[in-house]
Amino acid sequence: MSRLLIGHELNEELFSLNARLKAATRQGIQATLSYGGEFYSPWASAYPLLDASSFPQHLLRQPFVEPGGLVDDAEYLRQVRAFMEDKPELTVNGIVGQKHEEWIPDTIVSPGQKQVFREGRRLLLKSNPTLCRLYLEFIDFVLPLPGERSRGYSGDHSRGIIFRSIPAQANPYEIAIDLVHELGHHVLDVWQSVDPILLSDPAQPVYSEIRKTLRPAIQTYHAAVAIAYMHFFVESMPYDPACQEAGRLRGLSYRGSLVESLQMSIDSLRRDCEFTPLGEKLLQEMEDLAQVRALS
Repeated sequence: MSRLLIGHELNEELFSLNARLKAATRQGIQATLSYGGEFYSPWASAYPLLDASSFPQHLLRQPFVEPGGLVDDAEYLRQVRAFMEDKPELTVNGIVGQKHEEWIPDTIVSPGQKQVFREGRRLLLKSNPTLCRLYLEFIDFVLPLPGERSRGYSGDHSRGIIFRSIPAQANPYEIAIDLVHELGHHVLDVWQSVDPILLSDPAQPVYSEIRKTLRPAIQTYHAAVAIAYMHFFVESMPYDPACQEAGRLRGLSYRGSLVESLQMSIDSLRRDCEFTPLGEKLLQEMEDLAQVRALS
């Protein structure tokens, strides 16, 4: 049976919706600004947040990188950093309480970062055919964040971009888990373009198993999706001890294990929220994933 969010067989409607959304975004900016090129640029998604005079025409060119690859073009990264320096609205919720400059891309990517990223991306692409197709169709490129702390984000202001730090001590499995975490956010963002997911107040505080604090309900829903994607990735490589260990350690950083954290997140959402039919369907798919592992 095909699924809408996560599983070995995904309904083609998800991929079709992603393609239509990208096409509509590209066509919209072309109609408004009379430029934008013949391909989709993730930065076109930011246009509603900006006035026409500040829109970065130079960023609508696609960086020279393989699909879902790490951008290491120093000039392109400088242009992105300059564009984002005075626009905290372009980071997720402005990253409240943290320094904005730490959440905009770095301008230098080391050889070691390039190598571990390539290996992590390769692991993701070989882990499962569904994850491979999702990543290649949903993720245009990855921009490096500065610093040695593992962190990242995605947002509908830059649909198709993953912002991600690449710590010196990271191994390829950790990179792959981080990438698939962000991929989950991108998939949910596409469904949110046509459905609110929640019938109840999306800003209502609900406990998040990732942040271990109260967060707006829709952010907690996003966190559940991210955990589900990480869990699905790890379960897709059951005979790889290094992958299983990376998944175990990631689970310990949340609530014991990935599957336990996923079920706790689902329980929190079910206790405090009401869902649209689509929101319920996606939640049920995550619950099915958690229960399969619990019963095995």
